Amino acid sequence: MKNILTILLLALLACKSDQITPDTAQLDKDFVIKQGETSQIDGLSIKFADVKDNRCPINVNCIRAGEVQVILKINESESTSFCLGDCNFISPTRYAKFMDQDAQEISTGGKKYLFTLKAVNPLPGTTPAAPYEIKMQMNKR
Repeated sequence: MKNILTILLLALLACKSDQITPDTAQLDKDFVIKQGETSQIDGLSIKFADVKDNRCPINVNCIRAGEVQVILKINESESTSFCLGDCNFISPTRYAKFMDQDAQEISTGGKKYLFTLKAVNPLPGTTPAAPYEIKMQMNKR
């Protein structure tokens, strides 16, 4: 009986996931955050606060591809926006400036980081019940 329990315990310990969760996200590696989640990386708290998705749905012929805007909160005090797609169509009157697109350098706590937005899922027209999630990378400068 002890041998069976030992084998089962070893089998369970041998199973591990290669997926990086927000709690284990690291600098210089891609990580995924779902809308409303917060991730801790290099002492920073990064929250996927909001998304504004104006991309053309799959299987629809649109005049333009559209854009998706992602809003992050860093350490709960600083808010920053990223955009993928036709970001030049976002009106500067709605925002204080034209939006940086997929990457921007952010200074906080005396350190500089480069944040890069790589993907926003799901695409419009697919899995309507799925929550939004973003794929990002953060590098120290």
